[in-house]
Amino acid sequence: MKALFLLSLFPIVLGLSVDEKLKQLERKFNYLEKENVVLRNDLQQMKTASANFRERRQGERAAFSAVLDHTVEHVQIGQKIVFNKVLLNNQRVYSSNTGAFRAPDDGLYMFTYFIAQGTTGQSWVQLMKNGQVLNAAVADSQSQFHDTQGGNVAIVQLQAGDEVWVEEFHQSNARVYGGAPFSTFSGVIL
Repeated sequence: MKALFLLSLFPIVLGLSVDEKLKQLERKFNYLEKENVVLRNDLQQMKTASANFRERRQGERAAFSAVLDHTVEHVQIGQKIVFNKVLLNNQRVYSSNTGAFRAPDDGLYMFTYFIAQGTTGQSWVQLMKNGQVLNAAVADSQSQFHDTQGGNVAIVQLQAGDEVWVEEFHQSNARVYGGAPFSTFSGVIL
């Protein structure tokens, strides 16, 4: 680009006196200096806008945290655990109606979940991504007042629209303890 500009100067300066040539080059130089200032200002504005966008995006990252606020009885194999009390739901990524998280963007996500058991019995749950098992956890109480809690963590690559949830997988008629905030499900884009 610069080479083309400089070549365009040759016809102008060839037929002129030295003083005229210097004046012509000085005008072109002044024009280029002004254009350079404009371009630098534009670049600075773009950098500022980009930084502001990153800051806004950081504050609006896809993230959620939810708690089961009541005990769920008679949970069947394949039944989603719906953590109904939402503590945080940036970008509305978690549904307290279905118990599922839906990824708004492609990216690397981290999920944690904990299931509590407050009486005798077991609760076997697994973290699911689009119907595929990611990992599992168990809470196994052997006697009344023997409270247990099971949980796990997963870091997974998701595409926009992928869904993640927690479901019962081992035992029909299971019970998941709620009320106190022991049974939780959370996720965030990294």
